[in-house]
Amino acid sequence: MLEKLIKARQQLKVRQFEIIFPWVIDQIANGTPLSQALLDDHRDIQPTAFRRWVKKNPLLDKEYTEAEEIGAEILAGQTIMIADGIDPYTGNHIPEETERSALRIKTRQWLASHLNKKFRPTKELEITNVSIVQAMEEATRREEEDRAKRMAEAITINGSTTTSRDITS
Repeated sequence: MLEKLIKARQQLKVRQFEIIFPWVIDQIANGTPLSQALLDDHRDIQPTAFRRWVKKNPLLDKEYTEAEEIGAEILAGQTIMIADGIDPYTGNHIPEETERSALRIKTRQWLASHLNKKFRPTKELEITNVSIVQAMEEATRREEEDRAKRMAEAITINGSTTTSRDITS
């Protein structure tokens, strides 16, 4: 009697996996991690049990791997949107929060690189806080220093202005 109950329970779990598989594949292809996709479902399916079941069937495992590759591409696209200040889910402009955006980008890059080898970076991307105003002020300061240096190098010979480079050539 106990063996029949155990077998019936296993069959029920397999049937739940079969029912939810297409939906999970869609979620993964949209960049949602397996654990999150299963949390969003009411069946209380454990990610490790589900993944083991998928791995036992080569066709399902291939489909799962393809969904991961597609999901990695979606995540890569989302990083660009976030960097441009666009919410990847709504398309709305988001207020600038550099640290939060950097974290969201790094998280998606990490996940994409683990889902698809072609997204593995050859070197770490470092994102730091950048002030546009400071960058513009620094560029203006460097430009003024260069102009002053060129003027200091100018030498007047016989009433004409010549640079020190013209004299040596």
